[in-house]
Amino acid sequence: MNTPKISIMIPTYNRSAMLVEAIESCLAQDYANLEVVISDNASPDDTPNMVQHYLKDARVRYFRQSPGIPLTDNWRKLVYEYAQGDYGQLLCDDDLLTDTQYLSKVAALITETDVHAVFSRFLYKDDGTGKQRMRDILMPRVITPAMWMKTLGTWRSGNWIFPDMPTVYHLAQARSLKVYFPGVPGLDFELILRFMLAGSTGYLAETYCTARGHQGNASKTVDTAEAFLEAAKMFQRFYEQGVADGLPERELQGAKRRLMVLFLRIFALRAWLGAQGNGPRALSAFYSRVRELDTLVARLVFLDVHTLGKMLLFNHSQTYERVGRWINRRDYPTPSESNDIGGTS
Repeated sequence: MNTPKISIMIPTYNRSAMLVEAIESCLAQDYANLEVVISDNASPDDTPNMVQHYLKDARVRYFRQSPGIPLTDNWRKLVYEYAQGDYGQLLCDDDLLTDTQYLSKVAALITETDVHAVFSRFLYKDDGTGKQRMRDILMPRVITPAMWMKTLGTWRSGNWIFPDMPTVYHLAQARSLKVYFPGVPGLDFELILRFMLAGSTGYLAETYCTARGHQGNASKTVDTAEAFLEAAKMFQRFYEQGVADGLPERELQGAKRRLMVLFLRIFALRAWLGAQGNGPRALSAFYSRVRELDTLVARLVFLDVHTLGKMLLFNHSQTYERVGRWINRRDYPTPSESNDIGGTS
């Protein structure tokens, strides 16, 4: 039986120590038909010298960019120019594959079911605090677009159903879907959304990857709410893709709005409060900006108990957490449960 070639694509910048761990986690896989492709965005540290050791392995290829190209261009080069596999996974240089059989299980699911993307459960670990949370959405092994539309943006068994999972995807289809365009925060979320609507997808309900949280994560370094507000338009594109594919508009609209509320209150609101504060004028301005995207979403965001807590108790995080545990336990699970959106780098 032919096995698909899988490209693990690692974009990197100035994280040579973490990159070593990421590369070694890939090379430890028991799956033979594998390549590891590294695209270095002109790191000023010792990344070029460190990588030389791994180039002795024929499975590893390394490309170094000229200084100054955007992060998103680096990601695109991996998908559109460098990867030679049938399927690919973009693995950030601060993340790890933690099960040596991961790619073997992905390949088995692909060959058995003919899905074009496979998502999986993962562990999110904060290197600063040591806190961990598991992201398991408890979906079946094969998921149809109709099932995604009904569940996206809902709370299910201790997790929000949000497109932030490790993903192995068909590379030719990814190129035809024009993944990683446009280059806004959350473009990795949009890739997953496009595959969710483009056909049946697979899900592995075991822990295969670890996403590491730290101050250098992309979602933490983006400090402008305008960038996140622009990124929220991905959910409108998700809706338009589904309509073009003939999927039910009412269910698409519901999924779009649920996802937008989650994304805006977790990412955009945090950045807005950090820059503007929580005075009446600042909150009124945020409402106006969200209303430009979707009037109903603006109302839903501002009527959300969790959002109100963030607004009223901004800069009082301990009080906010205590109040949050009382009024909305879903956003503050016990340590044995999963927390809010896990997030990717």
